Amino acid sequence: MKPALFLSSLLAFATLPLAHGDPLTSEQGRAILHDHQDSVVPLVAVLTLTVAGKGTDREVHYVGSVLTEDGLIVAPLAMIDPAAALAAAATKMKISSETKELKIVLPDGAEVPAELVLRDTDLNLAFLRPKAGQEETKDVKFHALDLKDAAEADIADQVITFARLKKSTGYQAAGGISAVFARVEKPYRSYYVGGATPGTPVYTAGGKLLGIATIAKSEDSEDKNPQTIVLPAKDFLRTMQQAKDAKAPKADDADAAK
Repeated sequence: MKPALFLSSLLAFATLPLAHGDPLTSEQGRAILHDHQDSVVPLVAVLTLTVAGKGTDREVHYVGSVLTEDGLIVAPLAMIDPAAALAAAATKMKISSETKELKIVLPDGAEVPAELVLRDTDLNLAFLRPKAGQEETKDVKFHALDLKDAAEADIADQVITFARLKKSTGYQAAGGISAVFARVEKPYRSYYVGGATPGTPVYTAGGKLLGIATIAKSEDSEDKNPQTIVLPAKDFLRTMQQAKDAKAPKADDADAAK
C-alpha cells in the first residue's frame, strides 16, 4: 500500500464510531486536552551522530511526558540516542551518537539544561530531568501524569492524542480525537493509535491515561519506517522508580531491569 493511501485509510479509520459507549464529543476532547496538555513538554537536543567514521552535529526538537512534579520526564530513546535505536537493528555499519546538549523548554519559553538519568533499550525509552541547582527551575512545579489513574482500551475505542507544534508557534499545544486501530499482546501489551506522537500521552474517552507513545524497537535493519506504539501506563511505574532513584547520569547507563 502506498504511504499516502495508507495515511488516508488510517485517518478514515480514526473517525469510526466507538465499538461500545457513547462517541466522544469535541467539547469533551478539548476538556481532556486542556487538563493534561501541560504534561507534554518540548525538548531540545544537540547531537553528534557518527556513521562509518564521519560525524555530523544536528539540533533535534521533540517532546516528552512529565512523570513527577520535580521534572522527571520520559521520551523516546531513539530521539536522544539514535545510535541505540539503529544498533538494535541488525545493521553492519559502525554507528555512535553523543548528546552534547539536552534542554527542557519551560512554559515561559526558557530552555534549561537537563540530564539523562536512565535508558531502557528494551522499550526504547529515555528518562531525563532538569540539572540540579538551576535558578530557572527553583519554583517550577511540573504538571505530572498520574500513571496510577489509568485504563485500558480496545480496537475502535476513541482516544485523545497530544502534540506540540514547532518552535515558531511557541510550541503551541495540539491534539485531537483518534482511535485505537490495533491492540497487540506479544511480546508485550501495546496499542497502535492513529496520530500518536512519540513522547506524548494518550487518554481514553473517559479521561483516563491509556499510556505513553514511543517508537517501537525494531530488530530489522531493512525497516525504514519504525512505527509509533503506545505502551500502557503501568509499564512505566517500575522504570520510573529506578529513574527517580538515579543519582547521576552516565553515558553507558545500564538498561532498566524488566
